[in-house]
Amino acid sequence: MKKHHLLFVLFCCISSLAEIKATGQEGDRLIINKDTLQLLDCPIEYDSLLRTKVSQRLLRKSASTGCWRGYVATWRIENKKLYLVSIREYPEETM
Repeated sequence: MKKHHLLFVLFCCISSLAEIKATGQEGDRLIINKDTLQLLDCPIEYDSLLRTKVSQRLLRKSASTGCWRGYVATWRIENKKLYLVSIREYPEETM
């Protein structure tokens, strides 16, 4: 019993040191015909070279917990092919 209690306390201490990102993240957008959908995933994040290039071109680090990666990409499907339309920094500047 003491061993289980000690393991539980140790787990709690270690997990409290981990970075927790609990805010829902802004997803990329996908345009299909006239519909715009929000993706639950971010395809750029799966390609380490592309992800690095995008990160290097961002003007500033994201100040929002709503989008840790700092950008939102817009994709379009045309003729059964996926095209990257744009990448915008997040959050956008507002005047």
